[in-house]
Order: sequence, then C-alpha cells, then structure tokens
Amino acid sequence: MRKNNTVFLFYGEGGHKTEMKALLSRLNNLREDVNYIGLVEGKGVIGKIKNYHLIPMRSKYNKLFTLFLIPCCLFYNTLKVLFLLMKYRPRGIISTGPGSVFFPAVICKILGKKIVYVETCTRFNTKSLTAKFMYRLANKFYVQNTELLELFPKSICAGVLL
Repeated sequence: MRKNNTVFLFYGEGGHKTEMKALLSRLNNLREDVNYIGLVEGKGVIGKIKNYHLIPMRSKYNKLFTLFLIPCCLFYNTLKVLFLLMKYRPRGIISTGPGSVFFPAVICKILGKKIVYVETCTRFNTKSLTAKFMYRLANKFYVQNTELLELFPKSICAGVLL
C-alpha cells in the first residue's frame, strides 16, 4: 500500500472505540485499498489495524491532576503525532471524539489534510467540548442524531453507527 493511501483514526476507550469499530467495518466495505492507522487515547485498541497509543489528557478521578496532565500529554502526544505524520503521510484523519484529537487536527489542517469528525451518538441536545472545536476545523462534520442539526447547521446527519 502506498503511504498516501493512509488515514489516521483517532478514538478513545469505551463508546468512542465502539463507534470507530462500527465506522471502520463500513469503511472497509467501501474501500479495501486504504491503510487505517489507529491513534488511541487510552487502552482500547481495535485489533485489525495498526495502533499507536496517545496519553489521555484528563484524569477521570482527579481534576487537579488533570491540570498537570494537560501540558505534559499535549507535548508528548503532539510530538508523537508529528512523527507519525512524517512517517505515514496520511491523506487525512477521522475521529469519533476524544479531546486528544484537537491539536493533531490543527496540525493536519495547517498541513492541508482532510479532517472528518463524527459526534457521538449519546448527544441529542448539547454539544460535546471536542465537537465545539472540531466543528470549525473539520472538512466533514457528521452527527448521528437529527436533533443536533440545529446546533451544528453545516453538519451532515449520517444516522446512528451502532
């Protein structure tokens, strides 16, 4: 496979992983010639693709510790993503929502890469923090519930992945 046929998949544990697995199975049915590389926040990996781990940028248990984590993780994750961007030269990125995608998405936008963001199916009436930022960056922004079309008028309702 050629390097320019690579797409990075940003996802996290739990629901983000489940949604990405569902999306990946649909994408593989459409295009078999694409090399998908997972960039995973946390431990939830999808077994059929090559995965690289990113450090989660927040602690679920201690908000004070999160203040320490953010700058450290931001530095480490950004360097790792820059290295992977140089190594694979992907066509773009697809994300199902973890906040760690924001800074890599900014880098990809600067480099002219395509960005696709899928808002989680658990949102109906409110925007997630990541979605608020990614809405402005993404080339394609998908929601899974029609109620979100009011909050994200330029988005595309793709229906529920799960």
